[in-house]
Amino acid sequence: MPQWPQHSSRCTWASFQPFRSLVHADQSLSLVHQLAVVLIIASFILYPSLCQTALGMFACYIIDSGAGAFKENQKVWCQARAGKWASWPHGYWVRDMQQRCYHGIHRQVYMPIGVASTVAFCLGLPLIYFLLVWRCRHNLKDVFVQIKYGFLYVQYKPRFFWWAAVLQLQTLALVAVQTFGRTVVVLQQAMLLLIVLTIKAAITMTCSPLRFPLIMVLEFLSSAVLSLTVTLSLAFLQESSGFLPSAAAVSGAQVDVV
Repeated sequence: MPQWPQHSSRCTWASFQPFRSLVHADQSLSLVHQLAVVLIIASFILYPSLCQTALGMFACYIIDSGAGAFKENQKVWCQARAGKWASWPHGYWVRDMQQRCYHGIHRQVYMPIGVASTVAFCLGLPLIYFLLVWRCRHNLKDVFVQIKYGFLYVQYKPRFFWWAAVLQLQTLALVAVQTFGRTVVVLQQAMLLLIVLTIKAAITMTCSPLRFPLIMVLEFLSSAVLSLTVTLSLAFLQESSGFLPSAAAVSGAQVDVV
């Protein structure tokens, strides 16, 4: 019976290229460093959701401006029979339309949470990403640095190693349009989205931070398609109506895709 040749080397997970960095990271980094890297990656991925939750604390919708021929009819009654004016000047919280903005529990509880969340998540996370790569700017080619923070800069040119922080700020602008755009008419929401997409594409194409030109072209085409979709959706906006459900849904979906 023929015998298969015996090889001294064993087939391990490290022999496969996609898993080499993971095996090396598991062997070279301590548990604390591994958990820190996982936390940074998770915050980077969940950044849009964190910003949307934080900014949602300030999203208010004005039901009625208080003007018109029937001002006395702009009063509604809650279940406790306590009068509330629909023309509250600051509007009502979009997460709870029975709660007046900047009044009561919204001012005492949710406003401090919103301020702290905005500073910690919306502004703090991009600053942390920038400081992490800036601290290691002279050792970006080091293996251990690439294992820990490589996902923040390897796809960019060497002089734009800090671009991940700028990318998160661009995402913050899109999330802000989605969050606060629900409180304005569709035309204004579409215009804000077009402005943000145009500025984002202009900055990215001018700086050209990505290492691979094909990815740069694909990103520009993505922004162009989104801008064209928003522009064409305005054709369905009726002059007598300030609301267009389909356009609002498209705008929200575009922000999520980006």
